[in-house]
Amino acid sequence: MAIRKIQRKLTVRFQVLIRGSDGRWISRVFATKREAVSYEASLKNRLCQGDFASASLNRITLDEFYIEWALKKKSASAGWLERRHAMYLRYISPVIGSRKLITIKPHDVSAVISKMVDQGKSPQTCRHVFNLLRNMFGDAVESFEYLRSNPAKRALKPAVPLKEAQHLSLEEIKRLLAHVHCKPYEIPIALGVFMGLRMGEIQALRWMDIEFERKILHVRRTYVRLEQCFKDFPKGRKQHSHRIPDELLSLLLEASKNQRTENLVASTKEGRVLDYGYFRKALKRYCKEAGVKIVAAHGLRHSTSELYMAHGATRDDLRLLYGHSDHRTTDRYIHDNGDRLSAVAKVIRLRP
Repeated sequence: MAIRKIQRKLTVRFQVLIRGSDGRWISRVFATKREAVSYEASLKNRLCQGDFASASLNRITLDEFYIEWALKKKSASAGWLERRHAMYLRYISPVIGSRKLITIKPHDVSAVISKMVDQGKSPQTCRHVFNLLRNMFGDAVESFEYLRSNPAKRALKPAVPLKEAQHLSLEEIKRLLAHVHCKPYEIPIALGVFMGLRMGEIQALRWMDIEFERKILHVRRTYVRLEQCFKDFPKGRKQHSHRIPDELLSLLLEASKNQRTENLVASTKEGRVLDYGYFRKALKRYCKEAGVKIVAAHGLRHSTSELYMAHGATRDDLRLLYGHSDHRTTDRYIHDNGDRLSAVAKVIRLRP
């Protein structure tokens, strides 16, 4: 074990030499002695703890590290793991996959994102790839101790312009609900508007989740389209319950006749899971026929805030309804252009 000073003309470098677990020498060169001492100490610590450290760490490529990393990072859903693998193979591996892991720098991360921009990929897709790189390199630093710093710097994170989601006003909500009365998909549309449920929560809702006497709806599970399976918790892993508005309660009571408690509330005629593609097409057609803005399934959830705030709900009330842990997430569902504030200003009176 040694740190050698290497001086060539006007440059000075410090080489760390340490024998690894396989008996071969591990060699790394640093620009400062402090970095060399820190690296030597970390390797000694790993060897003392019985961890494997060899000279091959200097030769491992990003593709090889990704395979090792992916085998240990399997805590996400199967659908997301598949998307993660596809993103790596499509956007990262062709650019820097063959590079040695220890040679990758911040400008290499920038090169990956720049190529995606040149290909016309959306800012959101670029951000997903950047987050994947940051997580990989973060684990290479913390868990694997292959790197000393994360080359995916926060300053390189692609900016995503915030777009206000398409949603319906209170009058448009009334027109849409009146138009879909007694039509197919009336129940899932009403659940999206009145309760602000996500599409997966609507697909997974069962009659046993509704207490008609107490007028309570329990959000207990969700349906994941990518995996085509149910999960015993909604997004955010937090179950929550809310009072059902009377108009929705009447609709559900009528639909619940001759239904078993384990049956799905919004299902096909055969009792299978509601098909998202058919529902989206029907919703688009209904919006056109009703003469309102065309919204997607998630647009109904965004419209819920218009309905509840028009009847006196606050931001905290909406946070509880949506099941959000962070109020900043709820703020994205509130589309207030100041009309309510102007209405309040018109009636403020302090003098008799």
